[in-house]
Order: sequence, then structure tokens, then C-alpha cells
Amino acid sequence: MSATEIMKRMIKKGIGFRNANIINPSISGAIVFDCGTQIAQYDPIYGREAFDNVTSDPVANGNVGAGTGTTVGKFQYVKNGTKSGAMKAGVGSARINIGDSVMVCALSVVNALGNVVRPDGTILAGNRDETKKFKTFEDTSDFVTDGTTNTTISIVGINADLKKRESYERVAHLASHGQVRAISPVHTSVDGDTVFVFSTEENKKMLNTLGKYFETPDWPDFSVDIIGNAAAKAVQESIYSACNEAETIPLASCYKGVIPSAKDYP
Repeated sequence: MSATEIMKRMIKKGIGFRNANIINPSISGAIVFDCGTQIAQYDPIYGREAFDNVTSDPVANGNVGAGTGTTVGKFQYVKNGTKSGAMKAGVGSARINIGDSVMVCALSVVNALGNVVRPDGTILAGNRDETKKFKTFEDTSDFVTDGTTNTTISIVGINADLKKRESYERVAHLASHGQVRAISPVHTSVDGDTVFVFSTEENKKMLNTLGKYFETPDWPDFSVDIIGNAAAKAVQESIYSACNEAETIPLASCYKGVIPSAKDYP
């Protein structure tokens, strides 16, 4: 619904592919089902308002926008299956610079079934028991969840012109590795995990000396792999940002009436 409002604004602004005098906006979308307090009616006009308020100000992270009610670690409830043992996540962002003015940015909305895991294997945010001890999916046998309302959405933006659709698909595939590195388990049948990739196409140069060396008529576009690897790192860091910047919120259906954030688990 919001996508329709955004498309209307794009047409008004003359943004989109042109066919004679016709403007054809093209956008993609995905949603998360968060903790669902249902205190206000959704209105498609929010999409229009978001479009009209685009800014170059620093990105807000944590309990904002689509991350207002998102959580992680939802594979087991406590108190005999009556209270959620999840922790708060939100929106997170990260940026990687990889040379020749090529920039890779990622923004993630984190609402995963699994735990968010640091590179050293420790849990940053996830399922917990009554003693504040983290529980792992692998060591759990009695799963109690609230259904299929789990999704991590990552948006990757680059400024390099990759020219071919297949190259963007490759970057999206590699970027999803960032979700794999940061969330355990991830991409389950009850997660709707998604990655979008777009480019401003400002940078049309070859990536760097390494890319030039490998890119011959008989060799694949190695620069795409370099960008894809950076995208995976950016997605991973954006997921950590979503948890580190989240704030504790009250919710009666959760253990002790709150959804704690990583800030409560130093």
C-alpha cells in the first residue's frame, strides 16, 4: 500500500523509466510483522510522507521506523511457554569504503527468529531464560514460538555502475552472507529474510588494480565479487548496529513485562 503512494510521488516528480510521455516508476518492497501492539491504524500515506521527508542527515538507528517494534531470539518462550524470551532489535546501518571512491552502504531491519551472534560466536542479543542466560537454537529441543512473524530485511546501496542485472543479483546473493554471519539460525522456513540492492551509478570506473588484473574477456567480473564481499560485511555490521542502538521497551506479553536491549546485557 505504501508502495503505491511512493509511486504516485515519483510520477509527480518525474522519476522513473520513460516510455514516450509515460513515467513508469519501479520500486520493490517488503514488510516486517513486529511485536504487534496494534495501538494505531496503519495508513498508506506513510509511504508518501517518507518520500517527502528524504534527507541527507545521518541515518537514525534503533527503535525507529520499521524497527520500532522488532525483536530477535524468538524460538522459545519462558514461563511454560507463556512469555516471550526475545530481545529488542531495530534498524541498523553501516558503510564500507573499498577504494576508487566505491562505497557500499547497508541498512537492515532486524526481526529474526534466531539470535544475533558476534564474530567471536558470543550472543549480542537473542533468546534468554529467567536468569538472563542466553539460549542457543542448537541446544533447544522444546520450541515455542509465536508463528511465522520473523523477517530480516537488508537494503544495500552502492555507487558503482555494475551495468548488468546479473551483477546486481550476484551482489545481493553475496550480501545475504552478512545475514548468515550475524544471525543464528537464519533463513529458516519461518523467516522472510530479504536483500535488496540498488546503485546510484555515479562511479563508472573499474574498481581497482586488482579488478583490472582479473577482468579479462575470459574471466568473470571480479570487481562484482569485491563489492559483494563488502556488501556482506556492511549487512553484518548493520545488523549489529540494529541491536546495539536498540532501546528496552515495555510489553506485557514478555518476561517481566519488558523486551530488553543489548544495552541491558553488557
